[in-house]
Amino acid sequence: MKLIFDCGSTKCTIVHTSTKNEYIDHTTVEGFNPVLHTSIESATYDHFYSLLSGRFFDIHTIVYCGAGCINKSTNSQVQKGLLKIFPESKVDIYSDLEFLGRILDINERSIIGILGTGSNAGLWDKNRIVKNAISGGYLLGDEGSAFVLGKKLLINYLRGNLSSTSSHFIENQINLNQNQIIKEIYSTPFPNRLIASYSTLFPHIDDPMKDEILNDSFGEYIEKRILPLSDGVSIIHLFGSVAYFNLQYLKPLLEKVNLQIGLVSRGPLDLFINK
Repeated sequence: MKLIFDCGSTKCTIVHTSTKNEYIDHTTVEGFNPVLHTSIESATYDHFYSLLSGRFFDIHTIVYCGAGCINKSTNSQVQKGLLKIFPESKVDIYSDLEFLGRILDINERSIIGILGTGSNAGLWDKNRIVKNAISGGYLLGDEGSAFVLGKKLLINYLRGNLSSTSSHFIENQINLNQNQIIKEIYSTPFPNRLIASYSTLFPHIDDPMKDEILNDSFGEYIEKRILPLSDGVSIIHLFGSVAYFNLQYLKPLLEKVNLQIGLVSRGPLDLFINK
């Protein structure tokens, strides 16, 4: 039996298959990002043990794609943490971009882009990522991500730049005053997740600032993360909830730089499950 993990900072989807990749079932659990922890091996074990122990048996292979799995050292520690739970398994760790290319059998030279809680982008060629536009994480980059969208919405709300209708809607949804919002952000252990959650309010507001924020944010993602990869490439595959729900903004911006959208999915395993 095999487990395939698509693990973001906010949520983790796990698909259970036979050794022949025949779909059995899947589950969604809380996300995990190793770079947010000092002891990655212990944090990996602690996070997944309570979620997975006793639920799956005879697991021979684990294919793990995770946010934060960006170098050999981090990947090795995540691997060791999972091996403590499944000591008889083979564990392969891939970056989110490599995982997408492999699990979906992408053959053509193309860009793979991810817009979720964070953001990522890479050039896929000859069955591997050959060039990556480094994100830098939510403190240094993550252009176009849910975190950036949520941050921009929250800033404009707190500074009174939104219409009264939009402000009242957000106030009712958050149910906190300005001081409480700021206190919660600075006291939570994962502020990126909390701020990213505010981006889900965009579809429910009708405000002059909405198009400006979304177009500026996705334009910045394309300029800083996509264009450096795009020489001679005409196709971009997009994944993540932000990309999935905002194609009406992304499509015209990408067409302006001669990029056509190929595969689109809220999560890569959605396409795998529905093959």
